[in-house]
Amino acid sequence: MKEAGTKISRRGFTLIELLVVISIIGLLIGLLLPAVTQARRAAQRAKVQAMVSSLETAMTSYFREYSKFPKDNGQADVTFGDTSLGATYENDEVLVVLSGLNSPAGANPRKMSFLTVNERGEDQRGVMGVITNGSLQGILVDSWDKPIFIACDTDFDGNTTTAGAGLLKGRVAGAWSLGPQSDYNDLDSSLFITSWN
Repeated sequence: MKEAGTKISRRGFTLIELLVVISIIGLLIGLLLPAVTQARRAAQRAKVQAMVSSLETAMTSYFREYSKFPKDNGQADVTFGDTSLGATYENDEVLVVLSGLNSPAGANPRKMSFLTVNERGEDQRGVMGVITNGSLQGILVDSWDKPIFIACDTDFDGNTTTAGAGLLKGRVAGAWSLGPQSDYNDLDSSLFITSWN
């Protein structure tokens, strides 16, 4: 027989306690998820910012080395990027020259590498170009798989006219990405990620 007044010890949680703990965990995850997403976007933007800055540096170094630009026409400023979006040439042409791999005759006679190009696997985003068997294939893309643009002051007037990103005063080159925008028909230049900001 049980004596009156003795306590029965119970083990485990009640259903209500378990539901409270689960709801608190769900609430914390709900609060944390937007912060993680925002941090991921900021990391993508920082990666692309570094990429376009490297491209501007590479193009400026190329100009200082050879006193010309790849595809230098001596007349109007040249933009490398997506020709369907106003670029003069596709950006794969400048990628070959700046990387020093299999450059067209006379474009990079010393085969200097002004830009390191990594091999890009199918699951990688934001890697500059594709190297296959020592030759370069592919285009410059950002973290959102959008083409990167590079403009050069090929008319040597001290200003670089870009295809869609404005006028760069006092710069010999500039590079930019369209950013995360998906609608090419309604581009907002304030969302571009540029090497000059």
